[in-house]
Amino acid sequence: MKYCVCTEALFGDKKEIYDALADVKRAGYDGYEFWFWWDRDLKRLRQKQDELGLSCAAVCAKFMLNPGDREEQGGYLEDFAGSIRAAKELGCTNLIVQAGWEKPGLPREKHRETLLDTLSKAAKLAAPEGITLVLEPLNIKVDHAGYHLWDTQDAFGLIRRVGEPNVKLLFDIYHQQVSNGNIIASLKEGLDIIGHIHAAGCPGRGEITGGELDYRHIFTALGEMGYEGFCGLEYFTDRPGQESILEAKGILAY
Repeated sequence: MKYCVCTEALFGDKKEIYDALADVKRAGYDGYEFWFWWDRDLKRLRQKQDELGLSCAAVCAKFMLNPGDREEQGGYLEDFAGSIRAAKELGCTNLIVQAGWEKPGLPREKHRETLLDTLSKAAKLAAPEGITLVLEPLNIKVDHAGYHLWDTQDAFGLIRRVGEPNVKLLFDIYHQQVSNGNIIASLKEGLDIIGHIHAAGCPGRGEITGGELDYRHIFTALGEMGYEGFCGLEYFTDRPGQESILEAKGILAY
């Protein structure tokens, strides 16, 4: 198992991403991830990551349009093609995709039907480039009211219905703890379709060294399961980012 740091979550606007990468490397992590590629100088970013010997583990695909709305599907796929180009420039093989927000007048079953079709079409665009889509459920109880996908079992079923080998699940431990709990059993059940993992403390999406989740135990269990992908630290802290990710190293399992 490898670990990466979400620079926008940990460093926010306190430090430019190009400078934050040096802190990630000094703290001993294998890679980084971030959200908004369209706000970055990708050539500069690639040069910096290569200088430091870091991998870009994941980046968000553009999510301004709704993949579950048939009227927006064409525009979404055009944006997705741009996200593929950005990922290639960074040598990144995981694009984080969203399920979209519920829209008044759009029945949930129609949203789901279109979402499945959009994911299939996007997967076929990404496959020749060696890129995997990692679809992220988000909790609706605390943070993301109106989001289409939150339930763990529903998310597993959706990925299996898509049936594309390069469509996997982004299992965000914080979001799934809020939504359903039963984290280790769920990780074990869905391990074959999990392509990326996020970690944050619960409640509050804070540091992983506190809260109700025993991350040392979770990481050890993931290692014993044979998970070989990245686990991204995507949490918020009031402390300097490097100080926090250095402390987090103490509970990681390899």
